Amino acid sequence: MATQHQILFDARVLTNEPSGVGAYVRTLLPAMVPLLNEGERLHVLMPKGIHLSLPESSQIELHETDEPFGSGKGRRQAIRLASQIRAEVVHVNSLLSTTHFPGYTVLTIHDLFPYKHPEYCTFWYRLRWRFRSFHAVFHARRIISVSKDIFDKSTAYFGKRIPARGEVIPPPISPAFCQQPEARLDALREKYQLPEKFFFYIGSDSERKNLAMLLEAYSLLDPTATLPLALAGFDGRDSAVREQAEVLKIQDRIFWLGVVPDEDIPALYAAAYAFLFPCLDEGFCYPVLEAMSCGAPVICSALPALREVTAGAAKIVHPTDRQEWKNAIQSSIVSLDWRDTARRKGFARAADFTAAEVARKTLSVYRSLYRKKD
Repeated sequence: MATQHQILFDARVLTNEPSGVGAYVRTLLPAMVPLLNEGERLHVLMPKGIHLSLPESSQIELHETDEPFGSGKGRRQAIRLASQIRAEVVHVNSLLSTTHFPGYTVLTIHDLFPYKHPEYCTFWYRLRWRFRSFHAVFHARRIISVSKDIFDKSTAYFGKRIPARGEVIPPPISPAFCQQPEARLDALREKYQLPEKFFFYIGSDSERKNLAMLLEAYSLLDPTATLPLALAGFDGRDSAVREQAEVLKIQDRIFWLGVVPDEDIPALYAAAYAFLFPCLDEGFCYPVLEAMSCGAPVICSALPALREVTAGAAKIVHPTDRQEWKNAIQSSIVSLDWRDTARRKGFARAADFTAAEVARKTLSVYRSLYRKKD
């Protein structure tokens, strides 16, 4: 049967740095391939030199580009490819993506950071983002929001096009994030010289991740009655976070793991006594869901997106109240059953975010836009 429906997935947002959008693309695409109908062909436009693990299939074709994501030449190249393959549906994953593709555009909104936190962005970046994002929303035939929080905030910012053309499809979690064998955990503790029990954080050390507050709360704990804290995801050698730890005199209670290999992250989650995530803002929080998928109890900020993701499976704390954080961490240690209960609830909640289900829903969005064939 001849191919009837050409789909272009714009994956130019991929980089070698960890990110939520990158996790979305890397997990969704492999899950979609086995679900393609006989008459569908999936084209993926991606940066040259970026590894993307996909199942072998005659229904998928990769197109590499060495043009920067935001460049004019890169946008023209993407439009030209969509025209050449006669793409019926084009899926873009950034509000700064090309907006005038031939065919119908599906737009996934992952975050609205410049809108929610303009204080962290330059005037010119906010102006450019506003202009490009409104064009992206205007030209999108269908709009996917990764959380209800993003859906509601997008509606407030962009107006009625969001509820008229949008729906919430939470992003998928990679199957790599799951329970780990005990031997793997023992090997990991030996590799990083970690104790049997420790608290864990992974992410950047940017201001909105709120590590400064977490360290202040941690410094209030009795050092003889708490657990060490392992920090990963950033180079701690020249970080302001390390300087703060020295000022607070807690540097000897912290394990600075740095940027860890992707293959070690599931075991770090699984080995942790609890995962701490004090972020000030999130559109959708992968680390929290990844931690629950691996069996780590979670203590996180009381943000709308995190309440939505955890759905009662985590201990929720005001993001800027260091005394509340101190009490939450302390109670997690002294409680006899909190950890077992949180693990059980976390596993149950994480089961709602399988890659296959998200892929099925996303393909359903594409198929709703297909033109009828004679």
